[in-house]
Parts: sequence; C-alpha cells; structure tokens
Amino acid sequence: MRTMSKIVAIMLIIGCVSAFAVDIKVHISISSSNEEGKRALKSFISREIRTLGDVVIVRKEEDADFSLQTILIKLSNGYVLSYFILYYPRKIYASMALIDEIPNPFQKILRYLSEKIIDELFTGSFDSLRGWAEHIVVELDSACDRRIR
Repeated sequence: MRTMSKIVAIMLIIGCVSAFAVDIKVHISISSSNEEGKRALKSFISREIRTLGDVVIVRKEEDADFSLQTILIKLSNGYVLSYFILYYPRKIYASMALIDEIPNPFQKILRYLSEKIIDELFTGSFDSLRGWAEHIVVELDSACDRRIR
C-alpha cells in the first residue's frame, strides 16, 4: 500500500509539472531570391526544430519568444548564409498584460526591446544547407536553455 501511495504521488507531481510546461514559440524568416535553396533550408530548419519537443513554430513574429532571421544568397559557386536569433523577453508581455490598452506606437517600441543572441555567416555548397540548419537549431536550443528553460 505504501508503494502505491508513492507511485500516485509521483504521478501527481509529473502531471502538475507537465500542466505548467509552456511551449517555446519560434518564428522563422528566410529571405532569398533562390527558391530552391529557400525551400530546402526552411524544410531542414523546421525538421530540426520539431525534434526539440517543447519548441513550436509560429507564423507571426509578434507571437514568438524567439525569431530566427536568415538571408540566403546564391552565388555562382555556392551559397552564403547569414542568420541571427532574437529573443523577446516574456516579462515585457507580462507587464503589458497589466495595462488595459497600450497605444499602437508603444506596442511597436516594446517589440524592439529584444536581445540579439547570436549571428553567424556560412559559405558553402547546396549540400551544406542541412548541416547549417542543424547548427542553427543547436544554437537556438542553447538560447532556449539560457533564456527560458
């Protein structure tokens, strides 16, 4: 009977913790005139993000905790990829929730109170895109650990 009580207590604790778990929201923006590279990179990044479990991709940047901004340029002999990750602290939105109505210009200003976490530049072939996506998502995951988790 005592063992059953411990099991029930552990299950209740796990249930309570998971009930408060909040998904981390990420917005992905890829700018490129090369549609093939853009589609491939978005696919690779999205696939890697889905493996993280507690991270979801959102369509609107204003709904995101993190924004992944990338620029992919096709050259005659390969690609150049530049990216950076922005973090939007939740405390800004928590304090905004206490105010009934914030005029629109102030909402835009608050949105820019973000923190640039990392930016990098890569060069390589089309075959490099998958590896770059893996690296970018590892950096994003680390940022999530440092800022939210």
